[in-house]
Order: sequence, then structure tokens, then C-alpha cells
Amino acid sequence: MINIFVADLNKFLKESGKSSSFLAKAVGVSPSRITDWKNGSIQRYSEKPKLAHEIIRNYQKQNASLPKEIEDVIRDLLHSTNNQEHLINLLNSLKPFVNPKETSQNTNIDTGKDT
Repeated sequence: MINIFVADLNKFLKESGKSSSFLAKAVGVSPSRITDWKNGSIQRYSEKPKLAHEIIRNYQKQNASLPKEIEDVIRDLLHSTNNQEHLINLLNSLKPFVNPKETSQNTNIDTGKDT
């Protein structure tokens, strides 16, 4: 769990634009402690790192975006008169997020059309 926390922490600090000081204040530790964690100097995944990780995960959830492929299919669906075909395309594009193992197999939903 520590390795995941360190990776998530580094990604958060890089992508969010938030500083170590911001996170330190939110968690109740010194900015140097955040720097230590960022560099992998963490002995236990205790209360403070767990709190920091919770803040990071909440940020990730609030700022998550859909992959462009899925956005395109949704856009097509909303502007189409043939909703059945676009719904099937949407469901097929979501499969990798539901069961990544199936992406290596040809498990597309049948549209009833010969392709």
C-alpha cells in the first residue's frame, strides 16, 4: 500500500498544481514530511498518510475525465436518430473498464448487423 500511496502522492502533486504545503496543512504535518513521503521515506501507512491518501483520492474522483473515445460515442449517441447502434458502441467502449481481461478477446456486443 505504501508504494501505491507514494505513486498517487507524486501524481497528485504533479497534476493538481497543489503544493506540499497545501497537503501538509490539510493533513496536519510539516511540508518536509510530505517531501519525505514523496521521496518514499515512509515507514508505516498510518493515520496521517491514510488521511493524505483519502484527500488525494477525493481529488482524483472529482477531477476524473472520460477517455476521448467514450466522450465521442456519447456525443454521437446524443446527436443520433439511430440510438440503438450508438448505445451498443457505448457499451462496447466501456467493456475495458468493467473487465480488462476481456479486452484481449473479441467480446463485442452483437448489433444484429453483418459486418
